Amino acid sequence: MHYSEETLKKKILSDKYNKVIFSSGNNYDIYIVGGYVRDILLHRESLDRDYVVKGTFMSLLNRVAFETSGKIVRLGRKGLHRVIVQNNVTLDFLPLKYNIECDIAERDFTINALAWSPERGIIDIEGGRKDLSKKLIKMTALENLKADPVRILRAYRFAEELSFSIDPETRNAIRTLGGMIKQTKSERITLEFFKILNSTEPSGTLKTLLKDSVLERLISLNYNELEDRLKVISKINKICEELPLRYRSMLQERFSQNLILKGLLRLEVLLEDIPEHIFSLSSQITKRLMLMQKAKALMCKRNITKRLLFDLFALTENAAIDFLLKRNILKYIEDYERYLKIKKRGLLSCWQIMRIVDIYDGPVLGRLLKIVKKAEFDDKVKTKEEAIDLLKKCQKSHVG
Repeated sequence: MHYSEETLKKKILSDKYNKVIFSSGNNYDIYIVGGYVRDILLHRESLDRDYVVKGTFMSLLNRVAFETSGKIVRLGRKGLHRVIVQNNVTLDFLPLKYNIECDIAERDFTINALAWSPERGIIDIEGGRKDLSKKLIKMTALENLKADPVRILRAYRFAEELSFSIDPETRNAIRTLGGMIKQTKSERITLEFFKILNSTEPSGTLKTLLKDSVLERLISLNYNELEDRLKVISKINKICEELPLRYRSMLQERFSQNLILKGLLRLEVLLEDIPEHIFSLSSQITKRLMLMQKAKALMCKRNITKRLLFDLFALTENAAIDFLLKRNILKYIEDYERYLKIKKRGLLSCWQIMRIVDIYDGPVLGRLLKIVKKAEFDDKVKTKEEAIDLLKKCQKSHVG
C-alpha cells in the first residue's frame, strides 16, 4: 500500500495487458479503475481490469483486441465493452461520462474509488488508500448504495474476501437499506451471494448477514431457523477436514453458475426443504436441491442398512458425499466406494448380465441389473455362480 508513484507506475505497466492498452491509447483520456488498482495496492493478483475512456473508443478496442488476440463483446450496459483474452482474463471498457473525479465519486466503496493513469498517477479523492490501510469497507455515499442495492451484499463479500471489517456508519446504512435489495435483479444477487459461499470459511460473514437482517431478505426463514442452518454449515466446514484428500480436492471443482461444490454444499443446507428465496438458480442446481430432498425422504426415520445405503447411493450418485457430509455420517464413505466398484464391474459385468438374460435394453434389464448388484452389495451373493443363479431365478419369476 506504500508504493511510490514511480514504483506503482512500473508495477501497473509491467502487466502486458495494461502496457498494450496505455501504449495503444496515447490519444485517449484513459484510466484503469476500481478493483485492479485496489488489489495492486494490497499486493493481490487480479485477473480482471476495468478501464474508463473519454469519447468513442471502438478503434482503441479493435487495436487492443488485435494486439492481445482477444474477442470484443458488447455487454449492452451503459456502453460497457469487454475484450476477452487468454487465461480467463477480461478487459472491461466503459465510457467516461464527465471526468474521472465524478466517475470514482459514484463508486460503491472508498477502496474501489481509485483510479490511475500514466499521466496523472493515482487518483484518490475518497480516501481509499487510507481505508485500505485500516482494512475498512466504507461507502463513498449513501446515495451510491441506494443507486445500486446489490452493493449492500458486496460490502459483506469484500469484507469476507479481504478479511476487512465494515465501517460502523456503512453497516448502519446497510441495515436501514436492507429491504431495497429485492429491487435488484436476482441474477446479480445470486452472483454476489455465491461468491460468499465459495469462500474458505463464510460462517462469520453469513452470521453477520443474519444479524443485520439481510439473510432473511434472501431466504424466507425466521431468525432461529437460519441460525440453526448456519450452525450446520459451520460444523460441515470442520467435518470436511476429515475427508480423504481426493474428496477435499473435489469440493473445489466448479459445479454451475461459478459455484464450487463446497459452496453448493452450503447452499444445499440453506435451501433444505426449498424455502422461498430470492436467488436465480440454474437447472443443474435446482435438480441437485430436489435430489437432496429425495435423499432426505429416503433416509428419514429408518435404520441404516446396506440395502438402504445402496438405494441412497443409487439415488444420489455423485451427490452422495454431500449427503454424508450434511448428516455427519462419513463412516459410510467406504460403503460408497464399494458401491461405485460394484456399479462399474461387480461379480458380473453389465455385458455378462445382458448375455445371460438375453435382454439388451429396457426397464426389465434395468431392474435385473439393480437386483444383482444390490444383492452383491448386501453380501447376499458372494460368487459369480451365486450371482448367475439369482439372475436366472429373477428372470424365471418374470421380474417387471
